Amino acid sequence: KSSPSLAAAFSLREYSQMKRRVPIERPSSSQDIMVFEEIDRLGGNGARRQKQAEEYFKRKTIEDRVMFQEQRAEEEKKRGRRREFEAKRNRQKQEAEAKQCAEEERLNREKEYREEQERQATEHERLLKEQERRMWVARQPRTCGTCFGDGLCRNCEGKGEIYAVFLSKNVSTEAARNFGRKSQGCERCGGCAQNIVGEVKQGSGQCPDAGAKFGRPRPSSRSLPDRNSAVQAPSS
Repeated sequence: KSSPSLAAAFSLREYSQMKRRVPIERPSSSQDIMVFEEIDRLGGNGARRQKQAEEYFKRKTIEDRVMFQEQRAEEEKKRGRRREFEAKRNRQKQEAEAKQCAEEERLNREKEYREEQERQATEHERLLKEQERRMWVARQPRTCGTCFGDGLCRNCEGKGEIYAVFLSKNVSTEAARNFGRKSQGCERCGGCAQNIVGEVKQGSGQCPDAGAKFGRPRPSSRSLPDRNSAVQAPSS
C-alpha cells in the first residue's frame, strides 16, 4: 500500500523541481559510487563484480598515471618558472653591478681629472713663482769682480790719470823739461795716453767693468728671460 502522505510528498517535490525551487538530482552511475577492493578483483565476490573490479582498477591505474604525468608536468613548469625567475634575478643583479661599476669608474675618472687639473694648476703657479724669483734675482745689482763694489778704476785708483817715465839719451835742461815723469790719461777708464806731446785727457776714474756707480750694474733687457716663453699655461 502506498501512504497518502508519501504520495503527497512526492507530488510536492516534483512540483518544486518543476518550479526550479529545488535542484534536480541527477542519478549517478553505479560504477562511480561503487568501491572495489582487491578481493573483488580476485573474484571473491562473483565473476560480474570481478570484471567490474578489473575495469575499475585498470581505469584507476590509467587515471593515476595521467595524474602523475600531470603532476610531473606541473612541477616541471614550476621548476622552469623558478629557473626563469632566478635567471632574471641574476641578470638584473649583473646589470645593477655593471651599472654600479660603470658609475664608480666614471666617478674615478672625474676625480683623476680634477686631481690632474689641480696638479697642473699648482705646478703652473710654482713655475710662475720660480720664474718671478729668477727675474727678481736677475734684476738685482751684482758686485763687480774687478773693483769689488767700490766703482774705482784699478789702473788709476779712481784718479783718471797715471804717470809714465820717459827717458832721454842726453842730459840737459831741455831734456829735463820734455822728458822725465809725465802725467798720462788712463786708457782703462776712458782716458788717452798722449805720451810726451799733447794735452792730457784724463779718464773717468770709474771701473769700466762695473759700468755704474759702486760697481753694481743693472742687466740689460736682453739678458732677462722671457716670462711668457718660460712658463706655459697648463693644458685643459
